[in-house]
Amino acid sequence: MSNIRVKSRGKNDTIDRMLKRFKRAFQDSEIRNTLTHKKQYNKPSVTKRRDKQTAIYEQNKLDKLNKENDGL
Repeated sequence: MSNIRVKSRGKNDTIDRMLKRFKRAFQDSEIRNTLTHKKQYNKPSVTKRRDKQTAIYEQNKLDKLNKENDGL
């Protein structure tokens, strides 16, 4: 697990700004993803199905984009 550190950027830097930077860094990090996925147990078949559906969606999106670009 990675650590998120927020340092003060000067004497005008308030705790609110530092907290805002921490929240943004936390949302962008992998820690948030692992916490949300570990809230409840997912069976391996459910995980595989979700990954497969995501891959199909992304592939269809790429195919549609490529089809539009070829038509131009």
